[in-house]
Amino acid sequence: MMEFASALSGGEWSDHPESTDATVARLARAVNDLSSEQGRVALLPLLPWLVIQPRAGEPATRVAVTTVVVQAALGRAAGHAADRLARDAAELAGGAQVPRWWQRPLGRGPQMMMRRSLRVLRRADGRDRLLRQVLIDAVNAARALDGLPPVPGETLEPVSVGSLPIRVRTHVPSGLEPCHLHVAAPADQWPAWLMKAWAHRRAEMRPGLVEPAAALDRYQPTAVW
Repeated sequence: MMEFASALSGGEWSDHPESTDATVARLARAVNDLSSEQGRVALLPLLPWLVIQPRAGEPATRVAVTTVVVQAALGRAAGHAADRLARDAAELAGGAQVPRWWQRPLGRGPQMMMRRSLRVLRRADGRDRLLRQVLIDAVNAARALDGLPPVPGETLEPVSVGSLPIRVRTHVPSGLEPCHLHVAAPADQWPAWLMKAWAHRRAEMRPGLVEPAAALDRYQPTAVW
């Protein structure tokens, strides 16, 4: 998921693209890994909306996204897991006002809260559908912090996709500089419905978020996937 998102935003081939908020990307990777093959295909319409520029107020995004995941798991947990998630939810309610809250010791920060929640969600009935909705709700929570409306429902309809070609170029180092891949989504080869959604997303993004296509000129073509 995040590697395809890096292709949309024209960045380096990575599942940690600079164009995506770290907390949103962490959740997207987990949802991708926990979903079935069919479930992963159903996630593809969300690709354009995963390109979320990291915000200056990143702690608020961490709180908002983690809250979505914890609340989704809380209603499906039992026993000790439910008690632990209830404490997590209570801590999250005041977390945005606590300086450096996200750096608390192991077991109390948002990464551990998300792991605990995902352990519950991965065992829930209708896992694919549930995880997809959690990711959508988390993206919408992050968008709300930027004053943006929810992801348009019509762009999220399940689809059937066989493959998504990627244009790959590699930076050729002149000395000890490491080589790296730079990728882009060939608009004429990706599904029209997906590129239409991407155009919608780009129209609302801040200038400079997506690197201009002309920047690819400094890379040497090596392969097309």
